[in-house]
Amino acid sequence: VLGRLGSGAAATDFFLVRVRVLLPPMAPSIKASSSSPLRLGLLRRVVRRVGIGDAEHRSVQRHRLGRSPDRRRGVCDTAAMPEVIINDHEVFYREQGSGSVALFVHGFPFDSTMWIEQLGALSDVRRCIAPDLRGFGRSAPSIRPVLTMEDHAFDLMALTDALGVEQVDLIGLSMGGYIALAFAERYPERLRTLALVDTKSTEDSIDAKAGRGAAAERVATEGRTGVAADMVSVLVAASASNWTRARLRTMIESTPAESIVAALIGMRQRPDRTAVLSGLTVPVAVIVGEHDMLASLADANHMAVAAGAALTVVPDAGHMAPIEVPVTVAQALRALWSSGRVR
Repeated sequence: VLGRLGSGAAATDFFLVRVRVLLPPMAPSIKASSSSPLRLGLLRRVVRRVGIGDAEHRSVQRHRLGRSPDRRRGVCDTAAMPEVIINDHEVFYREQGSGSVALFVHGFPFDSTMWIEQLGALSDVRRCIAPDLRGFGRSAPSIRPVLTMEDHAFDLMALTDALGVEQVDLIGLSMGGYIALAFAERYPERLRTLALVDTKSTEDSIDAKAGRGAAAERVATEGRTGVAADMVSVLVAASASNWTRARLRTMIESTPAESIVAALIGMRQRPDRTAVLSGLTVPVAVIVGEHDMLASLADANHMAVAAGAALTVVPDAGHMAPIEVPVTVAQALRALWSSGRVR
């Protein structure tokens, strides 16, 4: 584990602690893996005792490089799979490539695996980082009854601080777009570019707010299965393969029910942030699936006009364009990053 003692000018050089020595000598028969709860618990106690990291964001990262299987889903990719402690919460993220950082924010109720195609396609031009948001994916469970867009934006800012990143190309899909707009409102100096994918800048309508409340009640009483089936039916275009539908269902059904409920309430509370787009001075791109039933072409055009942004309509895609037609989305992101245009 790499760490630093102290902070600022008084900090010492990086040092290495082998996890192996953290096991108690009286338990030689324990065959825990390097990522087992026992080893991680002992590691965290040592970290807290010696004070690794700075005073604001203490962080511990575990990197497993090379081909990295996600055993929970059978997904295999070539990204590093590190974790970092931010705001007293363990956050998992995928990382691939080098150079300027592109930060990918997943939608609801998904996780970082939805960005695997983009990480692979764009790692030649960016250091691509895709976190699992608080309470989602492989990040630690959340005990907050409401997960607001501002909460997630603060976590993203803390993540960039922990990684020593000054500015990012920020990409958000659906709920990830709501979070990206909250980030842009609060931390505009941290943006290099902004891409909003299959999302909207307006607040929920009265009917949409009621629908989120009903969905939260249903998940709380019936679990995730019924909601997963209903969501998959509207998330993708009719041409989407069964494999794509199954992949989305796996992500939804792997998300803790309490995180789904907390996020539904948080999304219901979000304000209209169209004015944020009008005030940005960085290049912006808006990307939408041709058949998106949840964030329409009209919603996308509304954002593009407000931001003076390029609008890309992805043929044969629904609400999950980065998975359904990944090549077109990657091309649009490359065009944004190479534009060099400042409004």
